[in-house]
Amino acid sequence: GMDAELHLGLAAARSRAVGLEQARPLYRRARELAESAGREDLAARAALGFADRPDAGGAGHLDVVSVLEAALRRGLASESVLRTRLLSRLAAELRYVDRARAEALLEEALRAARGLGDAAALAQTLDDSTFVRFSPDDPEGWVALNEEVVRAARGAGDPELELAGHAGRWTGLLELGDLVGVDRALAECEIATAALHTPLARWLRAAARSMRALLDGRLGEAEERIVA
Repeated sequence: GMDAELHLGLAAARSRAVGLEQARPLYRRARELAESAGREDLAARAALGFADRPDAGGAGHLDVVSVLEAALRRGLASESVLRTRLLSRLAAELRYVDRARAEALLEEALRAARGLGDAAALAQTLDDSTFVRFSPDDPEGWVALNEEVVRAARGAGDPELELAGHAGRWTGLLELGDLVGVDRALAECEIATAALHTPLARWLRAAARSMRALLDGRLGEAEERIVA
């Protein structure tokens, strides 16, 4: 168990430092060690680390699907939070590959997450649901879903997920033509995630400011922000 935990910590550190692909062999090894030690909880955590956050493509990466499926097959009867996370993450991976199954997995995960009383699990499950439920045909629903992500992430003390929720909000509000709402969402995002200095956070905030300048016709300012 201790070897598996050590590998999990090393994998997470490597993922933050040099990227997920470089960390995946460590996550895979952590899963093997956890399974050998009979630690289904650590095996599930390794699977979730290996999968990480869904990407925009939704291609159903075979390695990710396989790892998540294997972790779910182990039961996790006493690890309801981890099982819920595996369900929602698998749903996000399958969203364009097997839509019906993705929706069924997500529904099960959301029901479980809302009953767990675990703010972090709910926030992460809702974030996974944004990948499954995105549709340009329902911007109001998209805004409402991302507002729920923001609330849950704030309750969980997770500024990275809160930032993702804010980004979803302002894209939906843009589709609705609600510039007042966009400005409010951008201001709330700036305040809520000011202390978050990850590359993604800096890029998202800069992109939002550039986008807003373009909408106002402030082309020079927008170009400066884009170049910077």
